[in-house]
Amino acid sequence: MSRKKPTIGDVARHAGVSTATVSNVLHGKTDLYAPETEDRVWRSVRALGYRPNQLARSLARGLTHTLGFVLERHHGMRLTRNPYAATVLDGFIEYAVPHHYQVKIIALTTEDPNEYAAALEDGTVDAFALLAPVQNSPMIPWASNATKPYVMIGSWFPDEPTILSIDSDNEQAMYDLVQWLIGQGHRRIGFIRGPYNHPSAIQRLSGYKRALADAGVQIREEWVVGEAYSMEEGQKGAQKLLALEPRPTAIIGGADVSALGAIEACWMSGVPVPGEVSVVGFDDIEAAPLSQPALTTVRQPMYEMGMLAAQLLIEQLQSETRLTGPIMIPTELIERGSARPWEPIASKGAAEIR
Repeated sequence: MSRKKPTIGDVARHAGVSTATVSNVLHGKTDLYAPETEDRVWRSVRALGYRPNQLARSLARGLTHTLGFVLERHHGMRLTRNPYAATVLDGFIEYAVPHHYQVKIIALTTEDPNEYAAALEDGTVDAFALLAPVQNSPMIPWASNATKPYVMIGSWFPDEPTILSIDSDNEQAMYDLVQWLIGQGHRRIGFIRGPYNHPSAIQRLSGYKRALADAGVQIREEWVVGEAYSMEEGQKGAQKLLALEPRPTAIIGGADVSALGAIEACWMSGVPVPGEVSVVGFDDIEAAPLSQPALTTVRQPMYEMGMLAAQLLIEQLQSETRLTGPIMIPTELIERGSARPWEPIASKGAAEIR
């Protein structure tokens, strides 16, 4: 005779709680109870071998218990080689899975709004995290009219104030970084920018220019190079900057990957970092403290941003409410060995100070 499968009532009796409490815990509504109550429920679930009929429960509520992680694959971008995207995804999964949600990665390669809608509204996903959409992306009008919860990560659009987004204040963070370099005595500061159509790149370039203008430093057009966040673009951009006369005393990578490429270009050109040129970045990826020298950079908590995105999606699903507006995450300057105060080389004279 086969053993009867345990029911939710069996779990409730074993844990000494109500069936409603068991149901809420299984649905991830753990903020309603003390941690010891939640732990008691899960211990009873494991002890009895209870397996909720996830499919039936999801169908009854019209849910799949799946969160979508959506990215646009422009210019051959590869998720596994993009440290920003990979770190955000790690945080997203870290929160979603213990709360009993699967994660579906959706890579979009089209700019057709109808194809976007078809990919995002096929009924397999309950809510969406939209990773760093570019300007004029079909993601933006789709989000403005979305019927399911969503959150953008790594892009925010001032002219779309109702879109729920998680990002750093890129413009102000870059402004503060440039001001810090100026305080270190640097005046000739090169900048390796990111993609022309990406909000973060536009905002960081704006912060760079504003900081120099506020310091009374005239910006030279040739100080701004590059058009992507990548090691290769960092190397090419730094080579252009090193060829200038006089060359910059500091180089900013619009992202850490660009800054690491710039350090490589400096060493290949026989230019010591930070002895002759300081190099700084933005993001604080895992490789930043491992470079030689370790990279000074602006840290934005990418992993935590991914976790927060999953949390906001699940909270919206559970409460059946919608959140709006940008959420700005604080950044922090991390000083390491790749930057130092500017001191002119004595043989070149005092004119090299500026």
